[in-house]
Amino acid sequence: MLISSLTPETKVSSLLGGYMWLISVKLQLNNNIASSVRIPSTDIKICPKAKWNQTGITIKSVDRNKLLSLFNFAFDSQSNIYIVNLADSRIEKYLNDTNFEQYEILIQFQKMYQPTTLFIDKYDNLYIDYSVHNRLYKISLKNKYNRIIYDNPEWCTDMYVDANENIYITENNNSRIMKWSSDGKQKYVIAGGNGNGNQSNQLDSPSGIYVSDQTNHIYIADVTNHRIQRWTLGNVSLGGVTVAGGNGNGNGTHQLNFPNSVIVDNEESVYIVDESNHRIVKWAKGAKNGEIIIGGDDKDDYVFEDEDADIFSSEGGQKLNKLTYPTQMKFDKDGNLYVLDWTDNRLQKFEIDTTDCQLS
Repeated sequence: MLISSLTPETKVSSLLGGYMWLISVKLQLNNNIASSVRIPSTDIKICPKAKWNQTGITIKSVDRNKLLSLFNFAFDSQSNIYIVNLADSRIEKYLNDTNFEQYEILIQFQKMYQPTTLFIDKYDNLYIDYSVHNRLYKISLKNKYNRIIYDNPEWCTDMYVDANENIYITENNNSRIMKWSSDGKQKYVIAGGNGNGNQSNQLDSPSGIYVSDQTNHIYIADVTNHRIQRWTLGNVSLGGVTVAGGNGNGNGTHQLNFPNSVIVDNEESVYIVDESNHRIVKWAKGAKNGEIIIGGDDKDDYVFEDEDADIFSSEGGQKLNKLTYPTQMKFDKDGNLYVLDWTDNRLQKFEIDTTDCQLS
């Protein structure tokens, strides 16, 4: 059946104490995406010699006059993409079986109840954080009318849920990472919690986190310290080890500049959204320098239009091979890289090139 021939279907149900409504609406998009993704894996396997096409494919974009509209995204087990669209106060589900040309409005919010973070676990449970209201919701995507409510997360800037449904929360304001039991009743500090600072037992305004089942470590984007820290799960007293950055902020290959998101592959290579350098970098295990894999800091491309309003003219970022203050990234099972290009209000896909892998 052609997308244009679909009849819009709407289902509305009150959900979460009146704070939002579940809506399923079929709509047509004009995106021209030729490829698809498969189920993303928590154990990410990427060839060490892989590269990524420097020209991105736009999966979703929003009018750039609606500043900073796309806030977060995640994959479900069917490789559908869920995007937090703050401009329209909703979470949108982009359908993998239509090559992302079609979407549904999954949840429509009142503007005052917009979320800041979301995560989808391996069981297709959707976790939505409302830091401004100190609430974290868990919704089954398989049975959308089920809910569990946790109270009082402290300004969550990222979360991760493991195979046992333990929840890891970045408490940005407290400069610590918490681990919650699946029912939300037990809570532990697993990293930081010793005040803001740059010592090995401290964090300063942390953001993105990644839990490695393979190594029993949690990796943390320690934003204001411009470094990635690795902590051993279950032994907070050991403190963190710097695995990338930690050499002051800057755009050298040995430096980071407000890193925001982190992912680790099966080779323990660390992939980082280096936000203020407008790039994605890879640090191999034990490396002293990183490798730029997407984007880069071309200073002429990023200038202020209005210094008082902090509005940027990002002529470089609007190009398909550039980024402007990226914030989030995800890999699909094939190793294609998806980047939330925040200031440019778009989600970009960069396809993997394994040619060198096949020659080795």
